[in-house]
Amino acid sequence: MPITITQEGYARACGVVRNTACARLKNVLPVASGLPKRYSLASVLPTLTARERTSDAVQRLFDIADIEDTLFVGDDVLSVCQAFESCLNEEQRQRLLDCRVNFTASLYYATASSEIWQFIDALHLKLCLHPGICRFVATGDDADLPDFEHFAFSFALANARHFESLSSKEAA
Repeated sequence: MPITITQEGYARACGVVRNTACARLKNVLPVASGLPKRYSLASVLPTLTARERTSDAVQRLFDIADIEDTLFVGDDVLSVCQAFESCLNEEQRQRLLDCRVNFTASLYYATASSEIWQFIDALHLKLCLHPGICRFVATGDDADLPDFEHFAFSFALANARHFESLSSKEAA
């Protein structure tokens, strides 16, 4: 997972005690075994209170988080992406949509292969797990946004998974 945070980091960023952080994160699956437990930042954002979402807590989470330099965002992450998207306000949804449009257009110009398009719905969901995109969507800070022209094809290759294709050939 490219962007993660510990319970301790979550507690510091949100200004809560560790027991509160532990209670909030009890239903969030850690991204790896071992200690300290690490959570995908996208999976902890929905646990914030409305007040924390409008304060500096979100920015502090990003500032404290550990960022791994990888395009691969993980397997079996679609539920994390859907939960993240469900907690977004209208402005944040628009920023995510803008990223999806830029990604899709860049991917279209980068490849003549039609094979990748069967994964486009899952790839659209997974975009929010990229650190720069996640930060932009959640905070509006575009400093770490990828250059979609050079990013789209590589991201698609790294994250397209046959078992995560959301399009059904039977439905066609």
